Amino acid sequence: MPITVKWHTPESVIVVYTPGWDWSDFAQSGRDLRALLDEATGTTPIIIDVSDIGRMPTGSFSSLPSVAQKSPLFWHPNAGRVIVVGPDSMVRTVGTVFRKVFAEQAERMTYVDTLEQAEALIAEDPTE
Repeated sequence: MPITVKWHTPESVIVVYTPGWDWSDFAQSGRDLRALLDEATGTTPIIIDVSDIGRMPTGSFSSLPSVAQKSPLFWHPNAGRVIVVGPDSMVRTVGTVFRKVFAEQAERMTYVDTLEQAEALIAEDPTE
């Protein structure tokens, strides 16, 4: 599957995107993420690794409202900070638009260049 959702550590979840994903894969990853967050015993940091995302599928901008409304990243009670790893210029552009239009949902998002930086942020404050 082009999007993998799993426990990264006992306290954090990682979602890894690889080339070839589409919106049905994205929907399935949301269901998988919700299942893991349902298992969590408290606030859980989520790492979104897009360092090898490949091309974004058609409809990235038009899908933003659905992402903001439906993704467990933003509404699940156990969802903690969201750290996006390795975004390329297209992902950053989509993220910038998302932040402007859906500021409340995006306030917990942070962008970093490496997985190690994401892990360091979580180690500093796992509940932020």
